Amino acid sequence: MRHLPTTHFPAARQVIALLTLLAIMPANADTPQAEGSAMHEALPACPDAPHCVSSLEAREDKYVEPLRGGDSLTIAEARLVSVLDNQPRVDWTRIEAGDATHIHAVFRTRLMRFRDDVDFWIQPDGMIQVRSSSRIGYHDMGANRRRVEQLREALETAPPATE
Repeated sequence: MRHLPTTHFPAARQVIALLTLLAIMPANADTPQAEGSAMHEALPACPDAPHCVSSLEAREDKYVEPLRGGDSLTIAEARLVSVLDNQPRVDWTRIEAGDATHIHAVFRTRLMRFRDDVDFWIQPDGMIQVRSSSRIGYHDMGANRRRVEQLREALETAPPATE
């Protein structure tokens, strides 16, 4: 009987680790989570997990300042759409919401292509309420807060839009 040499298979271990990770992911990872029961216009409340931030949150650890898009809904929407169109790995959809506009964006992470949901509620005065949340996992290592701050910086440096 011939024995195979005992060598390590690091690539096989990586594949097994990846398959294990995929097996424990929630089945609804392709659809936005309906987190929290409280609703403020178009933005749901953040869950207790630390992977969400929102400008409508009262909890300090989840709060981010709203974004400023311009002096009107039309200008704010044009600037936000311009910023989103220049972001890598993002798809977005515009939703009419009465006298405001709701934009839902899905950002994909670079390496594992995890999806994070970002919702924007553009108000008539040009203020943009924002919520960013990871679909899977418990911690996000601050990724959603960084994303909102990067979008804030991009909006501040975006060329002015006209009505």
